[in-house]
Amino acid sequence: MSEPPTLTLEQFRKAIKDVSQFELESKKEQQRHFILKLVETNNELFDELNAEATSPEDGKLYAETIEENKMSLLEQISRVESINSELVERGLMSSEDKSKEEQKLLDEINNTDKSTQKAEPKIVEDEKEGGIML
Repeated sequence: MSEPPTLTLEQFRKAIKDVSQFELESKKEQQRHFILKLVETNNELFDELNAEATSPEDGKLYAETIEENKMSLLEQISRVESINSELVERGLMSSEDKSKEEQKLLDEINNTDKSTQKAEPKIVEDEKEGGIML
C-alpha cells in the first residue's frame, strides 16, 4: 500500500493562498479533528505500553508509533497555525483571536494526552501482609 503524497508545510502555505474562507475553516476543522484523533490513538498506545502483558517487542513498537504520531501532531498544529495566519492576513481573524484559538488547541491536547500528564502512583495490595505498596 503506497502512502498518499503529502504537501510540505511550505507547499501547504502556498496552496491555501488560493482557497476560500469556507474551505480554510473546513480544512482547519479537519486538521483539528485529525489532531485529536492522533492524541486518542497515542493514549490507547500509551495504555498498551504500560500494560503488564505487553511484550518488549510490542512495547518498542508502541513507543515508536507514539513518537511518530507526535511528529505528525507537530505538523498538523503547524498547518492550523498556517491557516490562522492566512485568515489574519486576509483580515478575517484578529491576531489576538489567532493566539487564543491556538492556545486553546494546545491546552486541549495537553489536557487529553496521557503521555504528558503526571502519572499517579499505582496502589497495589500486598497480599502477604495486607498492607499497601506504592
